[in-house]
Amino acid sequence: MGAALRRHGWSYLFVLPTFALFVVFTLVPVLQAFALSLQSARIASSEWVGLQNFVTLAEDPVFRQALGNTVLYSLVVVAAQLTLALVVASLIQPLGQKSQTFYRALFYLPLVNSAILVAMAWSFLCGLLGVILILAWTATRHVFWAWNENLLQLSPLSLALVVLVPLALLRGRAQRATRVLAAAVLLLAMFGALLAVVPGGQENRAIVALFLPVHLVLAWALALPQVAPPAPKKR
Repeated sequence: MGAALRRHGWSYLFVLPTFALFVVFTLVPVLQAFALSLQSARIASSEWVGLQNFVTLAEDPVFRQALGNTVLYSLVVVAAQLTLALVVASLIQPLGQKSQTFYRALFYLPLVNSAILVAMAWSFLCGLLGVILILAWTATRHVFWAWNENLLQLSPLSLALVVLVPLALLRGRAQRATRVLAAAVLLLAMFGALLAVVPGGQENRAIVALFLPVHLVLAWALALPQVAPPAPKKR
């Protein structure tokens, strides 16, 4: 247990923000909705009715019709997707190795590109806002622009990731520099989050909650060795 924790401890740390958001915005509302379904709720009060709401719903012909339509649609869509996938796979299987690799990459490329584009978009946004914050502070000296959470979460260094991420993920170049820079941006963001919770400090925690998960996910993705293709060996 201890060895596994030491080996995968960082993994739990990176999963923690997503898990916390899942608990707060998904799991807790589901439990609250289930408890509410067992009550006859009013604006000012509520009365416990048990399963009566479900009985009333089951006796509603409109609900039964909608449920039947949903089940039918789900069965048709799932069957069509599986059939199409099997047909495409059967067409690709007899081809040669190079052709199989080409078509598999062709089908999977949109998924990879979307992840890369999202990472680049967020890096560009963080870097651009960081530059704006610094320029605004230089011009106005307003205290808002100099808040630690703002400057450390929105670091201008993120602009460099917009250039390095495609090189690392698509061409296998500058991988080490990309990972080091992503780790540096993440450490700055975590330091800004720490300053936001220190008693007596600044308390602009909304920007920390918005941008810190972005830095965590980006740094974790770039830390995985299987994400970026291996660099070509020098002869």
